[in-house]
Amino acid sequence: NLRPIAVEQRPALFGEMDVVKSMESIPGIKMHSEGSTFYSVRGGNRDQNLILIDDAPVYNPSHLLGLFSTIIPDVVNDITLYKGDMPASLGGRLSSVLSVRTKKGNDQHREMWGNVGLISTKLGVEGPIRKDISSFLVSARVSRLKWIAQAVSNDVSQFNFYDLTGKMNFRLNPKNQIFFSLYTSGDNYFGNNNGISWKNSAGTFRWNHLFNDRLFLNTTIAAGNYDYFLHTDVANNTRW
Repeated sequence: NLRPIAVEQRPALFGEMDVVKSMESIPGIKMHSEGSTFYSVRGGNRDQNLILIDDAPVYNPSHLLGLFSTIIPDVVNDITLYKGDMPASLGGRLSSVLSVRTKKGNDQHREMWGNVGLISTKLGVEGPIRKDISSFLVSARVSRLKWIAQAVSNDVSQFNFYDLTGKMNFRLNPKNQIFFSLYTSGDNYFGNNNGISWKNSAGTFRWNHLFNDRLFLNTTIAAGNYDYFLHTDVANNTRW
């Protein structure tokens, strides 16, 4: 397991903490290149790793062609990396499974946090819907890179990425609890009439039922989607 505090203690590129890059110190993990969020485990390829956010798969965990990862560190509660002997409940890959659990939200009082950096602006809010019974968490990150790209080239029309994470938690009674989790991220990089874009979406519903002190049941429905487009002629909506 990798605790969120370990992510905060790692050196950060332009002040951007990164969950995936923080795994570089774990034995058996090798980053694809310096500063990259793509990684290989025990000699495997980078596409042989499964990344889950609240049990839903994320197919492209990178922003800016691998410079930053799509996971907002502020909302992470637990990070578990399986380099072998993966639990059957998580599915599988040839090299590894990275399971990220997000915070459920404070069910006692409301909190808000955020920061403005050179690369991005982050804002989050969490709190109770009904105290001691239900809670929510919403966090967003938006890049601030367009002005840097336009300083290099006047042809840049879009140059940005974003992340949005949300979660709701409801305690129906002492033996039943449900969670809703939603995640989406996107990248858009365009010149005058061409560019590339991609988008991740993931959602999870989980029901936890307690039979007794020794037996419980977790039922999860999760889905993930990934869209990628190469735009060759924006004016005529020609894309691949």
